[in-house]
Amino acid sequence: MTVTALAAGLGMTGAVKYARLMRLRAADAAVTVASAALMPLVAWRMPGEFGWALAGALVVAALVPVLGGDAATRARRAVAGAFGVAWLAALML
Repeated sequence: MTVTALAAGLGMTGAVKYARLMRLRAADAAVTVASAALMPLVAWRMPGEFGWALAGALVVAALVPVLGGDAATRARRAVAGAFGVAWLAALML
């Protein structure tokens, strides 16, 4: 449990830094941080379901900008959010 909490904390720190670097909006950053916090827990408690959890996080990260209604930067935000979730998940494996 201690290693999982450490991984979740470091993942959240990395997600916050990634969101600031990519200038993500608050909703996009929240999804990235939440997925970075939940991925170590899923890997610890349900390792067989990690792929499904990652797929769900990617879909949610891509849907937040689409549902936000911002037509000008929607594609950039969706790509940045999905890439951030995938990148942080790959670092946690």
